[in-house]
Amino acid sequence: MFLQKARDPAFWQKVRTEASYANLRRECMEIWDNCASKPMQELRLQDYLRFFGDGDRAVYEFAYFARRRALCATAMLSLVYPDQPEYLRRLEDIIYAIATEYTWCLPAHQLWDGEKMDVIHIDLFAAETGWALAETYDLLGERLQPFVRRLIRDEVERRIIFSFLDGKGTTPWEAYVNNWASVCAGSVSAAILYLRPDLYPRAEARIDACMEKFLGGYGDDGFCAEGVGYWSYGFGFYIAWADLIRDFTGGKRDEFTRPKVKSIAAYMQKIFLSGNTVVSFADGSRTAKPNACINDFLRAEYGDYIQYLAPANPISCDHCGRFCLFTRAAVWRSEARLPGEPASPIRSGECYAPDAEWYIKTTESYGFAAKAGHNEEFHNHCDVGGFIIAKDGKQVFCDVGAPLYDRGFFRGETRYSYFHSSSRGHSVPHFGQGLKPDTVALQKDGRQYAASDVEVREGHFALEMAGAYAIEGVRNARRAFALSDTTISLCDTFDVAQGIPVTERFIFLEKPCLKEGGFEVGGLDCLFETPLEGVQLYEEEISIHDSKATETAWVLDAAPQGQTFRMTVRTK
Repeated sequence: MFLQKARDPAFWQKVRTEASYANLRRECMEIWDNCASKPMQELRLQDYLRFFGDGDRAVYEFAYFARRRALCATAMLSLVYPDQPEYLRRLEDIIYAIATEYTWCLPAHQLWDGEKMDVIHIDLFAAETGWALAETYDLLGERLQPFVRRLIRDEVERRIIFSFLDGKGTTPWEAYVNNWASVCAGSVSAAILYLRPDLYPRAEARIDACMEKFLGGYGDDGFCAEGVGYWSYGFGFYIAWADLIRDFTGGKRDEFTRPKVKSIAAYMQKIFLSGNTVVSFADGSRTAKPNACINDFLRAEYGDYIQYLAPANPISCDHCGRFCLFTRAAVWRSEARLPGEPASPIRSGECYAPDAEWYIKTTESYGFAAKAGHNEEFHNHCDVGGFIIAKDGKQVFCDVGAPLYDRGFFRGETRYSYFHSSSRGHSVPHFGQGLKPDTVALQKDGRQYAASDVEVREGHFALEMAGAYAIEGVRNARRAFALSDTTISLCDTFDVAQGIPVTERFIFLEKPCLKEGGFEVGGLDCLFETPLEGVQLYEEEISIHDSKATETAWVLDAAPQGQTFRMTVRTK
């Protein structure tokens, strides 16, 4: 599906003139004006090494990704406006700058001993760079100067193709069962198919094994425990690879006939709660706008099994400049999808994913999600029993998602000191005193710290979560939700030893207004149905993913008098 259109100059003429591509043209020109037409920002050694000092990865990555975004925009402009040579000449400058970078691997993924680094280490973004340059080589063809074409071939072969084929042993990500497997393997595969198809038989078995591992990271329910952003990333690269494989094999190999692939394809349409608010367990985003090209491609594959999701995200080139998804924002896009179209309504209903153990219910009044699961999921948070209530296009009872990524967040010894990933930052009980309970009062991280005895029926979701804490004396902690069209009832029952205090914790991004017997927040009226020892409300400044800014999270702690806690939440 991809190659026939992408290699056709008549298709790019349509992108140049037709209304359905207006946002894409505008986006390309904005990137051109803001960075692509300007001198390349220097990639400084001190910024690279900063990650190994204070853990900051943002300064170097900002400049690195600006180059990739510039590559996306200038390559697209060169295809759309072949009669304007300034775009092609600038594209060649950008290719030269990227090709002469010392390493394509980000510091956060680099093998570094304080003296030397692995220059040709293939991480996510080195792999993506290889796909980007190889696809540019194919689509622009002889329009690129011979020196530039040779430069692309030499550098992609050295850093990606032969690094993969002739390196010592296998790469670490060949054992992964998450987005790394599909992004890295798909990118290596694309680089070989475009530049050295004669070598593909040497790579094929390893590439296929990676893709099987990636699919193995999903259950048969097709749910992505990492969140919607990682679904768009990992599965987006998977389907781009699968489409390319189908093209290069003349349709003889078709991954899209596999039932599991079809199940994964339907994930995104199931996780919208209210407006563009989505389920944000683990490092998921709280909001999302559908990726139009992925949605349109999957609808072309599977018909009405895939819902039409609108409005689409007006931004096709994300902050990382993911080239293969940007080119497909044009090629896969349905020409019937117009800019500025109104949102498709969220369908009321219930969904349970038995492998992820997520329960989701949407009504005209609210959206609700809760999870059982365990505490060793990809991009894990300690959140067994956590839940979200969304209303009027925003999360009210909130799962804050991912923090600003830094070195400490990806180190096992420090990850769960972060509010975002610790159970102290989720709407779950803790078994201790104080505004910031000691870690012994919180859930533990690890596959064995899991929910049990999950019960699901219409309008009802319950689980046993004591196993997520593994605290001596906490024998049972059962959480049950009962849901109607306008009401959510929470009932927690505990069996704990004398002297172990129980505190119910709830997380918000808007300050609750306390009142007699409960509180109001975000258009919800919340009533405590059992006696309490007391209620505490405080705020905590937390980081924002992909931002140097912070935001305020509001934490409400309620201490039940006995070993039962009930609360009713009604929509106003």
